[in-house]
Amino acid sequence: MAGQIKDKTTTQFDPACAICCLSKNAEFTPVEIIPGCSIKIVRESPTSAFARFKAGSVEPAHHLTFGLDIVVLKGKMKLWNLTKKESYDLTDGDFVFVPAGDVHREKYFEDTEMFLKWDGNWDIILDEDFETAKAAIDKEINMPRCTHDSLEISAKVNIRPSEFSSTSPGRVAQSKSNPDSCALRYSYLCHFASPPISAYRFGPKTLVCKSRSMAENKTRPLKIIAGADSFGCDLKDALLDHLRSLSIDVEDIGTDKYYSVGEEIGRRVSLAASQTEGPEVRGLLACGTGVGVSIFANKFPGVYASTCESVEEAVNTRSINNCNVLAVGGMKTPRETGIEILDAWLDTSFKAPCPASNGAPWPADTSEFFDKSLEEMAQIPINTQFGTCAICCLSKNREFTPVEIMPGGSMKIARESPTSAIVKFKAGSVEPAHHHTFGHDLIVLKGKKKVWNLTKKESYDLMDGDFLFTPAGDVHRVKYFEDTEFFIRWDGHWDIFLDEDLERAKAAIEKEI
Repeated sequence: MAGQIKDKTTTQFDPACAICCLSKNAEFTPVEIIPGCSIKIVRESPTSAFARFKAGSVEPAHHLTFGLDIVVLKGKMKLWNLTKKESYDLTDGDFVFVPAGDVHREKYFEDTEMFLKWDGNWDIILDEDFETAKAAIDKEINMPRCTHDSLEISAKVNIRPSEFSSTSPGRVAQSKSNPDSCALRYSYLCHFASPPISAYRFGPKTLVCKSRSMAENKTRPLKIIAGADSFGCDLKDALLDHLRSLSIDVEDIGTDKYYSVGEEIGRRVSLAASQTEGPEVRGLLACGTGVGVSIFANKFPGVYASTCESVEEAVNTRSINNCNVLAVGGMKTPRETGIEILDAWLDTSFKAPCPASNGAPWPADTSEFFDKSLEEMAQIPINTQFGTCAICCLSKNREFTPVEIMPGGSMKIARESPTSAIVKFKAGSVEPAHHHTFGHDLIVLKGKKKVWNLTKKESYDLMDGDFLFTPAGDVHRVKYFEDTEFFIRWDGHWDIFLDEDLERAKAAIEKEI
């Protein structure tokens, strides 16, 4: 191991604090795992940050634990949402929301600066390496390759804000039964307020057995991604050894909580299922019973995970359900039985004769039903809540609605809850003293304004690129000296409560300035 993380209690962010970050004073810190990127965190939780990317930079496919609002302040970029199979060309003032868990990659065509707002504490989980990302982007946009210094990155790298010491930059979790395995899940914990460790290289690489495909799959090679919890790791390791003896390409993400490995394998298989090129990717999961891991793998579209305790069940689920993730129980399945189940699962094709069909071919109408069932299942939504929708709001297409109680103000709500909006005020406009149920982040896109926080007895002069957080309940008034446009994001659903009338506000401001 590379050392132990210090057991240290961190100071929690105080949501009652007002925060102001002027663009002229912002100091950015390089992001080690994303060459060409630097970041300035302005609010810890939920995290708000400015990020800069140099022209030509690439973000490999990754996903986040919490949804993310992105507002481009300046520059030009393209974002591919691989989960939604959508892409967005973004430039100055454009907004996009990336839902939690959606796998996405980016390419930056100009030096770009953006404002980022997560729905919770920020993190980043990589789903591919840089070379794969560059190749996919080059194929998509047919551009010359942009090269960066290569990094050794494991199959999954979790980056989470936390304390770390230079002598103990990370920790590794690995299979108890195979301590020398390179198939590890690596977590790098860093705090961007601290200097980066420039000499540290991410690794180790995931062990992969490069080989021929199974005989039954002549057009696409087969790859198995495997993971387990502590109750299933011994059986998982035995099954991986068997797969390697068959010259099958395997990737071991290691050992973790059953819901974590189930989620990760499900996500990876789901992403691969949407692609027509490259290897056919299946999953192998093991926990105490094989049930828990399959529950979480099945949360992703295109994943058909089955818990199998016998050869017959493995054959049936491949034939009937086109099962692409095999789940087994380490507490109840002996090694020899597990290998027999795995072999049967590998050797059985979709709609093949099976015990459920009494060993005979399926009738034509049943076979047709199986085919249609896969299409129909893919159309069932995982979640119909608003938070699962990707949202793109381009500045050139925005239609603003006047704010009746704020003369001179107009608004475009980009996301309902938590509410994100673009707001415009004409020069000379005034917002009377008011407060909100939820705190809000504000980033000035263009213009000039002054905010008086009457609760804190503080004032802030803001212009292009400046950030201000106003805590929930703080009474504040505003004066606009130029036509001003800004992005505002509440911590919940937006509302407004007036604490004075417009005439009183104007009189107070005139007396002040």
